Amino acid sequence: MKNRLIVALDFANRKDALKIVEELGDLVEIFKVGMQLFTFCGPKIISEIKEKGAKIFLDLKFLDIPNTIEKASEAATFLDVDFFDLHISGGAEMIKAAITGAEKKAMFLGRNRPKILGVTVLTSQNSNISQVVDLSLIAKDNGLDGVIASGLEASEIRKRTGENFLIFCPGISPVWAKKQKDQKRLVSPKEAIENGANYIILGRAITSAKNPREATERILEEIE
Repeated sequence: MKNRLIVALDFANRKDALKIVEELGDLVEIFKVGMQLFTFCGPKIISEIKEKGAKIFLDLKFLDIPNTIEKASEAATFLDVDFFDLHISGGAEMIKAAITGAEKKAMFLGRNRPKILGVTVLTSQNSNISQVVDLSLIAKDNGLDGVIASGLEASEIRKRTGENFLIFCPGISPVWAKKQKDQKRLVSPKEAIENGANYIILGRAITSAKNPREATERILEEIE
């Protein structure tokens, strides 16, 4: 089950981020690089993590005019990330531009393009399930590989989008972990997987734990 757990490297420096990758590398296959780490460390952090044999989910939540997003997608593909995301609310033209940019650069480099995911509604915000499902259907209809959504909505998304559509779930809280005040729509790791999530994303429950490795092992046991 290790390939279903993504650890968020929400750090402001490369030392702490790379320490977690080294510590958990045999337990976790995919690490998430978000705005904080990418802004502090720049693109080099991607190659440093990849050199340790890990996969990268670049979580920058692209949202801009189509031409800008096409170029940003080319850049993400050049960095050899495995997944990146954008806001579905940017619309069909923006989504298609992202796919075009990634495919163009991947073809030039002679490799597969990254999987592109659509952000539905942030787990720090309130939402209704119909809103999230509608956004998920827009994502699928326009060629995205999957969505990022709360585990509370994963079951309905799975029913409406089928088995081959990826669902990434943040807002995951193990029963034993301290609850985060900035997250409103929380589910446990087991609940998210049972509801249809392909991947669950956890950060502070692991990286702020006294023993990150032990915390990771407990989560993996829960979703087996």
